[in-house]
Amino acid sequence: MRKVTAIVIGRPGKMSETLARQALQGAKDSGADEVELFNLNDYKIDTCIGCDHCLRHSAGRGEQAFHCFRKDDFNFLADKVLDANALLYVMPMYEKYPPRLFKVFLDRFGPFFDTAFALEHQELVESGQRQGPLPDQRLFKVRPVAFIAHGGSEWTTLGLPTMAVAGVPMN
Repeated sequence: MRKVTAIVIGRPGKMSETLARQALQGAKDSGADEVELFNLNDYKIDTCIGCDHCLRHSAGRGEQAFHCFRKDDFNFLADKVLDANALLYVMPMYEKYPPRLFKVFLDRFGPFFDTAFALEHQELVESGQRQGPLPDQRLFKVRPVAFIAHGGSEWTTLGLPTMAVAGVPMN
């Protein structure tokens, strides 16, 4: 099954969602079996507090490995990202940079979304050098990531390289 997921950060029902819906329709017309759109403004996503819970638990200690302990909507959205076969990030550039919520979302990815970290952890568990659960195998799925930045300033071009950071930890 080919699933394309759009992560939108913009005012609900406005330009970012319109662009994402058009791109998702193009994906559907090109053979995607399923498309989903999630506007981060519709969800509660707390900031990372740097507690290292994800780091400790991603190292295999604890039953909630590879999830953040915070009680908000991040883990739900993280599962949607991991389920996707392709990702699309769409957002406006209000003032030289993506909206704050994009950074909040990325900060929460932590080490449990880093495929290099997960691969090392998996090798240590499989060799018996570390105990704990194996990483979520969806982390190792190769998936394309696309970005749409729009806005009204000459600094919009700064947005795309910044947005590309979302694709780095997941290879």
